[in-house]
Amino acid sequence: MRHTICQKLQPARSEGHFLSMGREDRAGAGRGRKMGRSALGLALSVLLGACAVIPDSQAPGPLADFAQQNQKDREASQKHVDALQGPLSMEAAMARALKYNLDLRARQMEALLASGTYRASLLEMLPSVNARVNRTERDKVRQSLGVDTPTQDLSSIQRDLGVSWNVLDTAVAYFNARQSDGRAQIAEQKRRKAMHALMQDVRNAFWRAAAAQAMRSKLRQTIDEADEALKASRQIESERVRPPQEALAYQRQLVENIRLLEGIEQDLAPAEVELASLVNLPLNQPITLQVDWPKGVMLDGLDNTELLENMALAHNGDVRDSYIQSQMAREETRKVMLRLFPSLNFNSSARYDSDRYLVHHNWMETSASLSFNLLNLLTVPVQARLAEAGVQLADQRRMVTQMAVLTQVHMARMALKNAANAYARAQQMWEIDQRLLQQSQALQTALLRGRLETVSIQSNALLSEFRRYQGLAQVQMAESRLQAALGQEMEHQPLSQPLETLTEQVRQKNLRTSWSPAQPVTGTEDKQ
Repeated sequence: MRHTICQKLQPARSEGHFLSMGREDRAGAGRGRKMGRSALGLALSVLLGACAVIPDSQAPGPLADFAQQNQKDREASQKHVDALQGPLSMEAAMARALKYNLDLRARQMEALLASGTYRASLLEMLPSVNARVNRTERDKVRQSLGVDTPTQDLSSIQRDLGVSWNVLDTAVAYFNARQSDGRAQIAEQKRRKAMHALMQDVRNAFWRAAAAQAMRSKLRQTIDEADEALKASRQIESERVRPPQEALAYQRQLVENIRLLEGIEQDLAPAEVELASLVNLPLNQPITLQVDWPKGVMLDGLDNTELLENMALAHNGDVRDSYIQSQMAREETRKVMLRLFPSLNFNSSARYDSDRYLVHHNWMETSASLSFNLLNLLTVPVQARLAEAGVQLADQRRMVTQMAVLTQVHMARMALKNAANAYARAQQMWEIDQRLLQQSQALQTALLRGRLETVSIQSNALLSEFRRYQGLAQVQMAESRLQAALGQEMEHQPLSQPLETLTEQVRQKNLRTSWSPAQPVTGTEDKQ
């Protein structure tokens, strides 16, 4: 496309040049025609120059730049990330996510940027210091009527250094700084909410990955056995050893078991990739998990709803955010009301003038001015009503947020109880299915049980094991949601903190809330 445009423009340029040359040779050409030809030549030159910079969509340069930048970004994302040494425990995964997760890093940078903006806004309250150098040139001397001598040089240099302070601007800058501080606090609350969501995702992904590692080989082995049994059944059906209806019912049950097992396998397949992404490890790196089964779920204290509600209203990030928004709306109202005051400005400067007709070339100058825009008497009441409406809206949103957070607390409390009960039942079902599987394998060895029943029992055992892992993941997520609603989390640690120290802090804290001071009341210890 670039070459086509340029080729089309080349004849036009030559023709314009030829016409220009021909017209210049004509005698008596007017000045207007020459200016027109010059403008035409300039326009053609600019257009032809643009042809040289039109990008070619087929050129490989930008794609190569993208690939190079992508490689740099991937290297930067893994820079200063400690390599994984040995198995990955739950605490280590949570610590790695807190330290290396890219999304949480972005939230932390946003909070730091907002804090820096607040500090910069404080400087706006300082007075302005102005330095000026000016040179004046005149073609005629300055001379007054009735005076036959000049009073000013034709050329002179003026310099001044002054300080200016506007009281009204300083007051506005003060409220702007308070609003910037509010935005910095809002950014910090967003970081907290992102951290809560991250901890929920890490817990869920960890237990799903643990289930995948524990069940992958058993799932594949059972699916292969079911496939072999299905092939054998089809062979028996073709040989008409059994009635067709019995063979088809047998095959349907096998296919149903295979479908169930493959669904579990597909559900668990991406778990390790999700976990690696959350803790910022290479996505293709194998991860060995260190699984420490909890002995139970802490439930004591969940019935003290008044304590939980007070904790949520005091520490929840959304509630704090709504309070900050209300305060910022009130600051905006105060800024509007400041416009009803006149602007008082103080100026002080040291001045110099090289004019030789002056007696004093250096002097100090101080002034004060008072001004007021009379139209503010008409506009400020309207703006004040709008600002007050903004305050009422912020207050209403705060009340809505409080009710929503209290609802989250009660729903999370009930969800944790239900998840703990479901996990306990899943644990019992897994233990029963394990005993059934052992007996089935013994009977199959003694040739007292068919392959279909054995495959069905194996499928049920794997399903109960999957639900056991799933139930524990649901408990972990419900506990994390309750922690998020209560506003409880690990204290914010600097990015430079060693990973081992952060892992130990997570292990000791274990992100447990204060509702659980007693011993576990549900669930049983792993018997593997």
